[in-house]
Amino acid sequence: MTMSLLLAGLAGAGSALAADHGDRVERRLDHRGDVIEARYDHRAAVAAAHGHYARAVQLDRKGDRIDRHLDRAGERYDRRWDRRH
Repeated sequence: MTMSLLLAGLAGAGSALAADHGDRVERRLDHRGDVIEARYDHRAAVAAAHGHYARAVQLDRKGDRIDRHLDRAGERYDRRWDRRH
């Protein structure tokens, strides 16, 4: 009896770990996007401080675009992983 409960628990833990994999990848891509966006925001602030306002807007938009792209990629990966497992 205990062996079957142990095996059932292990099977459940394996599927929970598999389901969590997609979430971990999504969080990692979200974090990477946040870090890259912060770098571009900093570069935009430096550009604005030096009077390069058009460049500051350009850098800010690029950081936002990269962050959105990585967010969408993480969500797509998570959905695909959930469908497969």
